[in-house]
Amino acid sequence: MDYYLRKIARINFIDKRTVFRQLQQIKDEILTSNNPLNFVIPNGRKSYMFLKQFGQTEVSQSLANIMDPSDIDRIKYFNIYIEPFSKAIVYYYLNERKYK
Repeated sequence: MDYYLRKIARINFIDKRTVFRQLQQIKDEILTSNNPLNFVIPNGRKSYMFLKQFGQTEVSQSLANIMDPSDIDRIKYFNIYIEPFSKAIVYYYLNERKYK
């Protein structure tokens, strides 16, 4: 998941259109990615993934490597990790005119 959070950190915030385009690209990539390693959540010595049938599940690196991407609950990842950033950024740009 760090992969996507780093992508958010690298968004070019100078141009409003670019911000929204890059947020949409990140969302699209999450919903279509075939790389299960992008969805591993490290927590100390353990790693976790959100799976459709089992929820948050502890996984080893080798299991994550062979995980079928269709078993990953991508919507859950988006809702927990990306949507709050997206909403905050959208809120900022919508309220930007009020303070100028």
